[in-house]
Amino acid sequence: MIRFSKQTMGLLFRVWILIAISLTIVCGMVYVSIQQLNRLSINETLSQIAYDVANSLQNNQESNLSLPVIEIQKSLSPFVILFDSNNQPLQTNAKLGESKPLPPVEILDFAKKFGESRVTWQPIKGLRFATVTVYFNNIKTGFVLVGRSLFEVENRINKIGRLLLSIWLFSLLITFLTLFLLSFHYKGNGEEPLSS
Repeated sequence: MIRFSKQTMGLLFRVWILIAISLTIVCGMVYVSIQQLNRLSINETLSQIAYDVANSLQNNQESNLSLPVIEIQKSLSPFVILFDSNNQPLQTNAKLGESKPLPPVEILDFAKKFGESRVTWQPIKGLRFATVTVYFNNIKTGFVLVGRSLFEVENRINKIGRLLLSIWLFSLLITFLTLFLLSFHYKGNGEEPLSS
């Protein structure tokens, strides 16, 4: 049977706690970084579409989405909603059931104040979209909102989260076992962990 002095056990536990805290911080930072990169990357395509449409409209070109109607509850394709300067919807290729989805007016207000807004919109529970809204004001004035489902992105983030959780738990176990084995060589106050 292996016996350790209280001093040895206390030191072992304190060192492992410090390692565990460090591993937790590192894994947490990696997860947050990956989550943010995945979430923000979807805005790139949406922003390109929104600014292209806005540039066409503010140069007095006719707005013709010529896009297939998208049932946003089922599709992963981007959708577009056009608004006039009074926040009234003009045209969209998006539908949610039998209705046309409309975002909260705060999204448009923010875009009008700052030129654009990039937010996650949840029209109904469990249905989340990345959206980029652009305000244009030249010959014409209005808003272009482009959105896309976050289903695949959030699935990917969840898988990465589970992988990082497994790595974290495995690392905690390995570091504890390593310290436990190293403690056999520990000598403190003239004591050694010996079998009896």
